[in-house]
Amino acid sequence: MKKAIFILAGLVLLTHKIQAQSVTDYDGNVYNTVSIGTQVWMKENLKVTHYTNGDNVTNISDGDAWANLTTGARCYLYNDSVTYAPVYGALYNWFAVNDNRKLCPAGWHVPSDAELNILVIYLDHTVDTTAMDWSGTDIGGKLKEAGTLHWNFPNIGATNTSGFSALPAGGRGFNGLFGGLGETEDWWSSTAYDDTTALKRYLHYYTAQIERSNWYKTCGFSVRCVFDSLATGIDEGSIIDEPMRVYPNPTSGIIQLSGYSGASFNISVFDIAGRNVFSQKGEPGRNINMSELENGIYLIKIQSGDNDIVNQELIINR
Repeated sequence: MKKAIFILAGLVLLTHKIQAQSVTDYDGNVYNTVSIGTQVWMKENLKVTHYTNGDNVTNISDGDAWANLTTGARCYLYNDSVTYAPVYGALYNWFAVNDNRKLCPAGWHVPSDAELNILVIYLDHTVDTTAMDWSGTDIGGKLKEAGTLHWNFPNIGATNTSGFSALPAGGRGFNGLFGGLGETEDWWSSTAYDDTTALKRYLHYYTAQIERSNWYKTCGFSVRCVFDSLATGIDEGSIIDEPMRVYPNPTSGIIQLSGYSGASFNISVFDIAGRNVFSQKGEPGRNINMSELENGIYLIKIQSGDNDIVNQELIINR
């Protein structure tokens, strides 16, 4: 167990050496990113106004109309996009989060409840992630921007040691009313709880804890995107159990594929903006030279025929 902890610590240290990267959404908004454990997150709330296919995410300002929605929509705190969107992003109902046209840029997605649990466990491995309640002692503090520039006083426990830089964007209730600026930050998961509610996470200026709860899908909350560590449509359980991996990881740029004895395979590497930055054929036991790629975090996809045999986050660090 101790050995595994030391290996993980080394991986975290290596990721922090990587130069900050950014990703751009459909509208051209640029977001900084941060590595937290094995995940890569946007450091800012999403503010995109279109789905990834170019369709508009409907902007609804009227409170009564918002309260009766059953389809995806966005809005801005107090219907003032000029003042609030640049800092706090947009607010989305859960129907927009769940729309198959997708809000996040290619290579990114709205996190599931399970992925938010990974984040929470990394920050405090003692918490019960199944509880619908406040948990931990300082998880929220590690996620919140420090100080009172945006958060109300006293912003208890805020250190932002994770680099997540959560801001108190407030939200829009199921009744269409706004509130919470300076006090609260809610962000959606992609996981439904029942027919009318979905799971979310919640931070408050008067506690350093974090809350897991379910709330009405008609509410307007913030969205944070997480980088795809597994390709969309791949069964996560089968990938985790699969012994084939690229190694070493982190790497200086030279890798091999372990545990594979089949024929040749095709390699594709994507950066955090979803761009294909490397493609090549490979053979078992042969080195794969990606030293032309810059330091950073990538998604590597290896296929044999029509079958995916590896979908893995790859760190290049020299």
